[in-house]
Amino acid sequence: KKSLVLDFKKEKAREIIYELVKKSDVFVTNFRIAAVNKLGLSYEVLSKHNAKLIYAVASAWGPKGPDADRPGLDYAGQARSGFMFTVGHPDSPPFLGTGGIADQMGAVILAYGVMTAIVVRERFGIGQKINTSLLGSMLWLEGLNVAASLMLGSELPRQDRRTANNALWNHYECADGKWIAIAMLQADRYFPYLVRAMGIEDLQKDPRFATIEKKTENAPELISILDRTFATKTRNEWMRIFANAEGDLIYEAVNTINEAV
Repeated sequence: KKSLVLDFKKEKAREIIYELVKKSDVFVTNFRIAAVNKLGLSYEVLSKHNAKLIYAVASAWGPKGPDADRPGLDYAGQARSGFMFTVGHPDSPPFLGTGGIADQMGAVILAYGVMTAIVVRERFGIGQKINTSLLGSMLWLEGLNVAASLMLGSELPRQDRRTANNALWNHYECADGKWIAIAMLQADRYFPYLVRAMGIEDLQKDPRFATIEKKTENAPELISILDRTFATKTRNEWMRIFANAEGDLIYEAVNTINEAV
């Protein structure tokens, strides 16, 4: 099969597109608004050839406002959305997420929009134009952070693992240099089981960690103790110990991508 490469600037190419649109369900574009209009591929034009067409637009900053026609790629989406300040220590510089996170989120939200529009068309017999953007998709991904900003007037702070408020909601380096995460949000509930499994059950009698308030107040000291203890065994050893421990402990390896695969 030969691939179809069209020069949209030519009338014959546009005629081919219009014929394809007549028998298509979805038209997807990430061209900027001015370019789409110039090429005669706008929703207003294509919907005349197929009123039930779902016209999906992926942009950088959305269809409205002074930046609607500005270009943008993944890096810019991560930057503008605030995402780069959600990871790392409080005093660390912004971090870029690898793997095109903003691009992927934009694609996921675009797919949601298309699927929803298909349901609407099946129920009501209408097509429509949908818009997604890097910025909007990343803000959706950061929903809790955005909600905190809007409702509290302040940002959820980046967490320094050395001074986290809950030592049982943290990650620790093991003897082999690999990391393990313990995700026990209810510290009081899990604390007795965890320290028994780790062979430091005497901490149950330590007044510094007697209540949830004390655990929070003295969390850096508890983190330091756990740091030293985790460093005595490899991650696999700790994983086996926790698997056989009481209390249904919540823990997991902090995997590299290769390990996750």
